[in-house]
Amino acid sequence: MSLRKKSFSKKMKKRALHRANHRCEICGCHVSMTTCEAHHIKPVSQGGQNSAVNLQIVCRPCHLKIHQTIDRRKKIKMIKTKNNQSDLVINNLKNTFIGLAKFLEELDKISQLTKDAVNELSNSLKG
Repeated sequence: MSLRKKSFSKKMKKRALHRANHRCEICGCHVSMTTCEAHHIKPVSQGGQNSAVNLQIVCRPCHLKIHQTIDRRKKIKMIKTKNNQSDLVINNLKNTFIGLAKFLEELDKISQLTKDAVNELSNSLKG
């Protein structure tokens, strides 16, 4: 699929403007062929087509709000994903440190047993 954004034809935009009675389909303000904007309801990046059912006539302020909301949602989703990844890393580190602490406890026990055995052997050789 092309990375270039698809746009609606002038004829399709004119038909949609007539269908919307020259009103923004979001706020209802009056728009003309020169002041209206054609909005893809389902973005091209998500498989949306340049069809009449995917065309929404909007004024410039509403079009900006739509895309600001979409951008905000994308940013929130990205932040949540990063937070989830951070939580996984933190949990993995936590589990690693817990495992390391248990290993060190066992190592201390072995070290103490070794010292006790050396002392016992040393005492038996002296006596």
